[in-house]
Amino acid sequence: MSSSLLASPDPILPDVRNLTASLPQDDTPRIQPSGKGICSIIAPEQNPLNFSDHTAYDHMFINEMETKASIEQLLSEGSHFVQMLYTFRSVSKAVPMITDQNAVNKDELNIATFEVLRPEIVKLKMFMEFQDYTIRQ
Repeated sequence: MSSSLLASPDPILPDVRNLTASLPQDDTPRIQPSGKGICSIIAPEQNPLNFSDHTAYDHMFINEMETKASIEQLLSEGSHFVQMLYTFRSVSKAVPMITDQNAVNKDELNIATFEVLRPEIVKLKMFMEFQDYTIRQ
């Protein structure tokens, strides 16, 4: 029985084809937009213009752009301190431990250690100032 259904042509199919071929033409506007794909481009982490052109355009995101530019500036300054702190991990191993046996040279050893570590102490002070400045922002 199924083979007889497949062999016989469907009497409704030609009528459906005629309906789709003769759609009435009307002047009603299309309110549904055509489908468009969304293309996103991954932007670089840093804005090369640093939002310097935002003042030329009058829009509602001026404050947000200024804030984002200042955050990007803080991030670029902060990345230097992150690398600096990462290298400080092994500094404590290089500092000599003073025992009672070295008590005679203790002051000289402390002064020499301080002189060697002074540039690193200055860097840590700069980091503390950066941290205070960033928190105040």
